[in-house]
Amino acid sequence: ASACLTNKTWQEALNNPTTIPEGLGGKLAMSNPMSPDYFYRVMTSNLDGTDHKIHAKGYDVSLSPDNRQIIYSSDTGLQLMDLKSGLVTPLIDTWKNDSDPIWSPDGSLIAFTRGSASGGIGAPGPYSIVIAKPDGTQQIPVVENGEANNVMAWFSDGKNLLYTVTGPNGASVNSINISTMQISHYFNTNYIHSNIALSPDEKQVAHEVMLPGENYGIQISDLDGSNPRLIVDAAPIVATRPQWSPNGDWLVVSVSDESFLDTPVLALVEIDTCQIIPLTTIKGSVRTWNP
Repeated sequence: ASACLTNKTWQEALNNPTTIPEGLGGKLAMSNPMSPDYFYRVMTSNLDGTDHKIHAKGYDVSLSPDNRQIIYSSDTGLQLMDLKSGLVTPLIDTWKNDSDPIWSPDGSLIAFTRGSASGGIGAPGPYSIVIAKPDGTQQIPVVENGEANNVMAWFSDGKNLLYTVTGPNGASVNSINISTMQISHYFNTNYIHSNIALSPDEKQVAHEVMLPGENYGIQISDLDGSNPRLIVDAAPIVATRPQWSPNGDWLVVSVSDESFLDTPVLALVEIDTCQIIPLTTIKGSVRTWNP
């Protein structure tokens, strides 16, 4: 079957904009480089673009389950911000190569990817996965094996983490129980930098794939990689960073279209109907979509 978001359906959606369906909402957290210096900033916004706020220089932002705090990466380590007061507190014993912080479902813990203190940001490992309190205390390495491990998501039980291990030809998608340290392998991707988004019912994942001609695509599949379905195949447009809606019916993806001066905008894709809704007033890559 054809993908939902293609170059053709994207242009059609831009030319015939529709409103966000009633009942679909929530709070987004995202990051994007911004003028005049084009450093990354972390932001939050309602899905309809209201209450859009730029908070600080940073990236890899994660919104707490109660929507009151964010944790994000910066050049000096992970940072915790109270959204009401704007108070920023550096996380204890974190540094610039710590990235991708994500809150546990109950907000009592975070997990993040730890890079080598001596390596450059984005260097090819080794990376470990660490859990800690939201202030950075009580750090416990849960995956520390010299490989390029990258944390992706918490399972709803707060006991298991979804993560990838980058290899030369793709990434292995695994989970680990943070109490027993038991690892389960699900499937392999064909793109080394795949971001894996876990559906709210934990039965499916969405992630980037590399299509023929080195074109980016996004597909969904069952958690074990079976029943894959291509959702985005929009070359020369590039779509990345899928995130599921809280009800599991939609994906939001970051669309890089030269019509928008190389600034990524957002697109909603309904899984069942393939409806496309451009969110051109919201820029960046979404890292959290909360109710």
